[in-house]
Amino acid sequence: MYKTYVVQKGDTMEAIAKKFQIPVYELVINNGLENAYEIIPGMRLQIPINKRSAFQFYTIKPGDTLYSIARDNGISLEYILLLNGMNMNEYIYPNQQILIPKEKIGIYVTKPGETLQKLARQINHDPVEILGYNEQIFLLPDQLIAYKK
Repeated sequence: MYKTYVVQKGDTMEAIAKKFQIPVYELVINNGLENAYEIIPGMRLQIPINKRSAFQFYTIKPGDTLYSIARDNGISLEYILLLNGMNMNEYIYPNQQILIPKEKIGIYVTKPGETLQKLARQINHDPVEILGYNEQIFLLPDQLIAYKK
């Protein structure tokens, strides 16, 4: 299920993602964009509406690093970067908000040729439960899939 959002002057993908509590990469992928900087005022974005929110916002504190945030929240640095459309060279600053999985939510990165049934066996979950945390699963390589730990 999707909601349409019309980009306003001054909007950024980060702000839109925060507003709808979804990862930046999901906005980019679902709208067929090359990157998060392609938006312009008046553009219509399809916003996925998840049944269950698997993610929450984390507010950067002074002294935080992406590595320490990953470690303290039991998630890999790679997943934090993918989830927020960031790279290793990106700076973070106090009061910036990033998405992290909620407690007891696992993240799985799909592999080429993977099926939903194979993925479900890999993480030992029912495919229907996986779909409950992920509105759409394309099974493209490197798609982040959320599931309950």
